Amino acid sequence: ADVIIASGENFPDGLAAAGLAGQLDSPVLLVGKDTLPTETVNALAALGAVRVHVMGGLGVISQSVRDQLTALGYQLIQTYSGANRYDTSAKIAAAIGTANIGGLGGKRTAILTVGTNFADALAAGSPAFFGRHPILLTDPNTLSPETSAAITSLGIQNLIIMGGTGAVSQAIQTQLNATGVTTTRIAGTDRANTAQLLANLLITATGSGGFGYQAVGVVVYNGFDGFADGLSAGPMAGKAGYVLLPTDDGSVPTSTNSFMATNKATIALISLVGGTSVISASTASALQAAATTSGATATITAVHGLTTGSITFSEAINPASLTTADFSVLSGAPAESVVALAPDLTKPTN
Repeated sequence: ADVIIASGENFPDGLAAAGLAGQLDSPVLLVGKDTLPTETVNALAALGAVRVHVMGGLGVISQSVRDQLTALGYQLIQTYSGANRYDTSAKIAAAIGTANIGGLGGKRTAILTVGTNFADALAAGSPAFFGRHPILLTDPNTLSPETSAAITSLGIQNLIIMGGTGAVSQAIQTQLNATGVTTTRIAGTDRANTAQLLANLLITATGSGGFGYQAVGVVVYNGFDGFADGLSAGPMAGKAGYVLLPTDDGSVPTSTNSFMATNKATIALISLVGGTSVISASTASALQAAATTSGATATITAVHGLTTGSITFSEAINPASLTTADFSVLSGAPAESVVALAPDLTKPTN
């Protein structure tokens, strides 16, 4: 019944909407400043939307677009507009409600990101939705007063800071720590590495300070040539409990490839957000190849005339599960020639 509308031409408000989307169990649909796309109109109808939550003020989404939504019969919720992007993110966070904000390590947690760049922040859309963690924006060098006030009023006890000190300064982190707020900085060598480090935290068990994702799915968006697909991909990934990783059109970043390869034993699905103009077919194939496990093989070594031999497996197996019933001599073959493996050993467990 609730759907969030955000600008597809400007990132701050749509980025901050991910936590509220989690609270409302809502997707994020995009519009132009002065344009209500047909695709968005069709999606609203297909979703059975009743209430449309408009992110940002008239300078971001015009009155004309709002009037068109009203004319289509939707109830507009328009309380998410501030004096600037930092104030808007604070108002969006307040709409989640203090009691609904999710915790991490037993502490009410928000996500802090620079308000002038989307590079590091897009990947945070998944945990923001999943745990109803507000995404608060700040000036890179000075903690924005609207954000500082929101941290206090919402009772935020812990902050995940996205990006290095060039994105959110050390002075801001020191200031926050001085107030008793704990912080965890997720900072890689580039945006893909930062997303990978966040993904690692997402699949870390809750008992070890992580989010407890199962790493069965990965949502991939083009995070180098734009932000629009990433705004909608965050809630999609968070709804399913999937991690969110960026790629480029022409190649898979090393860090994204590394996460795929490291976790390929558990990744069952890769969802690509965007057409072949933003994620090419060759990039899609490379992503799939990185996350694909090779078939297990077994090499049998025997010497003619002997009744014993050895079997070498290409992957680890669980020796305790092996019994004589797992092996059989092929029918019609000399006893010393070939031993057949039971089907359940062609993909050894553990």
